[in-house]
Amino acid sequence: MFSLKVHKYRGYQVKISFSRSFPTDKFSAGYQIVDSDNTVVGHGQTQTVPSEELAEQLAISLAFEAVDTVLRKVMISNRRIQ
Repeated sequence: MFSLKVHKYRGYQVKISFSRSFPTDKFSAGYQIVDSDNTVVGHGQTQTVPSEELAEQLAISLAFEAVDTVLRKVMISNRRIQ
């Protein structure tokens, strides 16, 4: 089983994909962060968990934190340039 959900967060597109492991019926989710230029700026994977909903929530949390980290790095970099 494979499915994909797309979220928008602070100007970035966050793509969440799910996979199901057999025969254990457990789920994991991967995330990919894409900027406005369609450049992948981050990605990651959750642990295997008992439900698709939990995998999705974990992936969203990880992805949104990664976006915030990217934005902090950009802010710090811009301060150094000025």
